[in-house]
Amino acid sequence: MKDTLIQWQGGGYDGCFWEPNTGLYDSDGVWHPIISTGRGARPEPVIDEEDDVYPITKDGLKEFRDNIRDDFFLRTLQVLEQHGYTPYWECDICKHVFDDTSDFCNFESYCGDGGIGVIHEGMICYDCHSDGSCYYCGEFQGESNLEAGFCEYCMERACEDVQDEIDELESDIEHVKRQASEYAKVVPSCAIKGYRDAIKISRELKAKIYDLKLAAVESL
Repeated sequence: MKDTLIQWQGGGYDGCFWEPNTGLYDSDGVWHPIISTGRGARPEPVIDEEDDVYPITKDGLKEFRDNIRDDFFLRTLQVLEQHGYTPYWECDICKHVFDDTSDFCNFESYCGDGGIGVIHEGMICYDCHSDGSCYYCGEFQGESNLEAGFCEYCMERACEDVQDEIDELESDIEHVKRQASEYAKVVPSCAIKGYRDAIKISRELKAKIYDLKLAAVESL
């Protein structure tokens, strides 16, 4: 067997869940354990019909990733790279497929493994990690969770001095929406115009809020 990645059920520590193990047969057919732990460790090659077998190719690595946690996937890729294989992986945000583990920046999230361990998920490239990190504290939040480039916590801190003004503008937006709804009930024929006017005014008020927040964060 050559140029082949093997995955099996390893681990088996007392009081802990088993963890997936991996190893490879290189181009000469030599066995190299990669993640080989607990009582399921394989310092020597073992043939087991229940093992998952993948060719070390772009498609093979894509299928392998679908069946293993991302932090173990990365550890396996790094060893494959050391043995001269191309470590194809896809950024979970931009979906670009990279061919070098040096393009990996960080994981998107983490959770417990049911014991004392941590599982990291979501592989992110440097550009996406930068775009999704707060300009002020540097914490990764995801680009969709940032406002003007700042996370919720840093934005709140920056806007402490203008929060009353922001609250008043947000209250005005809600008032405009209520007025449009009440006007539509009284004069149904003018409902569309009323809603359009409300949308226009709301946008203007939201622009003022954005300008206030932007000025506040720029002063940090």
